[in-house]
Amino acid sequence: KQTLHIAYGHTSHGSQLMTGLAMLAGEDPLLYAPPAIQETGGDLGHLGDTSWVAPTRSYLDQHPECNVVVWSWCGGCSDNTEAGIAAYLAAMSQLELDYPAVHFVYMTGHLDGTGPSGNLYRSNNQIRAYCQAENKLLFDFADIESWDPAGVYYPDDTDACLWCADWCAVNPCPDCGGCAHSHCFNCYLKGKGFWWLLARLSGWQ
Repeated sequence: KQTLHIAYGHTSHGSQLMTGLAMLAGEDPLLYAPPAIQETGGDLGHLGDTSWVAPTRSYLDQHPECNVVVWSWCGGCSDNTEAGIAAYLAAMSQLELDYPAVHFVYMTGHLDGTGPSGNLYRSNNQIRAYCQAENKLLFDFADIESWDPAGVYYPDDTDACLWCADWCAVNPCPDCGGCAHSHCFNCYLKGKGFWWLLARLSGWQ
């Protein structure tokens, strides 16, 4: 919390992560009060759109204390192409080269119900394969939505997280008052996943 200064670009789907962080802070304000996070509107766009790159550079040039950059998708991963995803990956990689003191966190797109045969699945796997091969930081939005805490896989779900309602009907789940496009438990899991990532960035093994 003392060393991480985060810039996070997102629209409504990406706000799920912030809702999850707020839920955790509500449970334990001392432990889970989040580090400095500067939110900005916008997302990773569609079909190779890199309009998010220039504001990222501008922010980093004006805020040298910023050491973590995260951008999320709205629906742009679902209708993307292999070339469009490659443009996203190349832009992120170039930013890493130009700002070596900053952690750039890659993301997958949220589930859209098209399952393993859909375009989203292909795009997300393209991102995963690149991050694994190049040892990049990945916050796997879709993967969090695909598994319940018992390890049951739901590849055909949407980001509404239908399994979340089933899970919370028989297990205790925290409430949040509203999670954009989804169920509060989905937001909660994303908040927990993001804390795990931040801890790893801070040196936790």
